[in-house]
Amino acid sequence: MEKKANYVARVVGRLDNRYYLIEVHNRLYVIDYFNPRDVRNYLWGFFPKHFSSYNVYDVTDISDRYKIKSNPKWLSVFKSINASSFISLVVTLWLLFFPPTFAHNDKIPQLWLPILVVFVVGLLLIITFLNLGLDKSIDLGKLDRKIISPTTVIKSEKTYLPEKLAKFISFVLGLSACFLLGILTSNYFTLFFFTFVVGYAFILYPYFIETTLNKYKFQIKNIQEHRRHKMLLPLGSIVYLADGNQKIVIIGRGMIVNQEGEDVVFDYTGSVFPDGLNPEEIYYFNEEDIDEIIFEGYRNDEEERYVKLYLQWLEENKEKVVKGRTK
Repeated sequence: MEKKANYVARVVGRLDNRYYLIEVHNRLYVIDYFNPRDVRNYLWGFFPKHFSSYNVYDVTDISDRYKIKSNPKWLSVFKSINASSFISLVVTLWLLFFPPTFAHNDKIPQLWLPILVVFVVGLLLIITFLNLGLDKSIDLGKLDRKIISPTTVIKSEKTYLPEKLAKFISFVLGLSACFLLGILTSNYFTLFFFTFVVGYAFILYPYFIETTLNKYKFQIKNIQEHRRHKMLLPLGSIVYLADGNQKIVIIGRGMIVNQEGEDVVFDYTGSVFPDGLNPEEIYYFNEEDIDEIIFEGYRNDEEERYVKLYLQWLEENKEKVVKGRTK
């Protein structure tokens, strides 16, 4: 098996709050990096698999079609994790050991509930702002979609826990520490810095694309390469479709349906989870339409034989079989 090369990725610019233009191995790609409508981007400690790969589109020959915006100047500080960490450390030490006395108020801890409400409202306003920054004119539907996955860690960080558990614990403890530290110090400056500034930055950590690109090397694969080991998902599997926010449970495979007067084949038939089968809401889709696999259904010898026969049938009839198009 050919070994795929690992490449460093560089941010060229951004198209909007979701899409960025990156350069990987002398080619330009639009990366679907941060969808502000997807709650998983904000609860990153609970959904680590969501960040294991990203959709990219090769636009090397047509990059001039897209309006590239430079990154905000204030965001440049996040290009270096060391620089942002140093600044945060200096401010933290100053506020913890030399807090402005005129901003002290013993009643702040008693107001934790209103502060929490203000924090949530502020977060919703930030999310709204990010959604307003989406460019509806960006159309990538006709471009070949590939998958970019972080592989090699450029600078390893020693950890004693499994990565998923470590991210979950760091998210819960980190966000709790931001909130408690800001309130219990009974100081308006520390409240503003720890609870709001650091708290929001902590939740929006995945938004800062530089922190991810500077940490890893990447592989780029087409959809078939990315899921070749999956072959065909079994019944009962639960997935997210591309640009979808509902879980879909697979209830059938190899369905032949009539689409625009032509008989076509779809790899999968699905319905909304956990509702189950609803004749008014049936989804037909193919392997390349799957964005993320949440759960894989039961496999046994009969399942493996079915997959083998189905893929063999597709191969033998590839000149005749027409794959359906997901709308």
